Amino acid sequence: MSLFAQELKKIWRPGIFVALLVSGIAFWFLVGRGPGIAAFPNGSQATFHFELAQEWADRFGAAIDDDGLREIREDVHLAEEALESDLATLEGAAERGIRTRADFDAFSNEVLDRELEVQQAGGEPDDALKEDIALREQILALPSCERVYETDFFLQALEGEEGARGYLSHMWLQDIETYLNRLSTWLVVAPVFVMAPAAASDRLHHMRAAQWSSRVGRKVFGAQLATAMLSAALVLIASMLAWAIPFAGAGIDALLGCAISGPLSGYACGCDMTLGAYMAARIALMAGLGLAAGLLSFVLARMSSGYVGMLLRVVPVCAALGWLLGPTLFDHALCERAVPGSANPFSTGWLPVGGELAFIAAIAMAAIAACVFSYMREGRLDLR
Repeated sequence: MSLFAQELKKIWRPGIFVALLVSGIAFWFLVGRGPGIAAFPNGSQATFHFELAQEWADRFGAAIDDDGLREIREDVHLAEEALESDLATLEGAAERGIRTRADFDAFSNEVLDRELEVQQAGGEPDDALKEDIALREQILALPSCERVYETDFFLQALEGEEGARGYLSHMWLQDIETYLNRLSTWLVVAPVFVMAPAAASDRLHHMRAAQWSSRVGRKVFGAQLATAMLSAALVLIASMLAWAIPFAGAGIDALLGCAISGPLSGYACGCDMTLGAYMAARIALMAGLGLAAGLLSFVLARMSSGYVGMLLRVVPVCAALGWLLGPTLFDHALCERAVPGSANPFSTGWLPVGGELAFIAAIAMAAIAACVFSYMREGRLDLR
């Protein structure tokens, strides 16, 4: 059996495989699977925005031009006609003089003002106010009413833009962003989980002297590094495929070609980036950080005299890169963090566009330098 095969067998012991599988499943259920993913899109408004994006992707393509904007204005007009038709058949609406959208706006404002007055007075609403509140809620629950107001909301936002206009909404994009933030943590932990234990085992079992006493044994560092990096890459690919399963039937594939920048998306990218390109670039950056963290843990584990020492060195790397840096570093990756007038309340301006690449490059160079130093150090020492 070749040295490469022996090292690969050492990494993929049954215990490591089972522990990795159990840890991955537990992490997904405890951390990865949040409300926004368990019921995607999360909420009635997010669902409407997502379904509207799917409809517009089929009609307008990646973005909306001036001709598409005229069609949306017509959609709002048709939705208002549908609302008027529903109001004509809704019990109590005609009696209160509610026949159009303008009538409902005036009625809704009146009800809210009366309700506020009662609350400020510390009293209870009378029967007439209760009936009006119930009627208002009935009208708001009408599908035609939701379509009128939500489509008009998009229309007003799009009319403030020029050229091709993106129409994706942060109401459901933020759920994907949060999910990817949680995935970024796992993509750091998983490679470390694979690479560190095998790297520490030789010194723990006093195998270094025997390895370096023969010509073949002196190649163990390269073989261990190659098998560890290969195993980490396989784990990263398997993890990304597994985490993509919840979105398999959600319909996101129809929106991957849509422009991610837009007045309601919370994203402002320097190039014409699509949702699919953004997700691919973000995942590639997260995988790069995971491999860099794995390489750094590999070096630290080889310097450890036992599993306790390995944990004392490796756990801070996982905590710093996986839990603290990763989710913050890759949030709105390759896009502006501070978007003027952004609908995304979580955008901040602490990192310039492309700053993630500098961070990844610095961490990768530090890991490579540590790896080279470790190799040279082991070549000079009489290891025991």
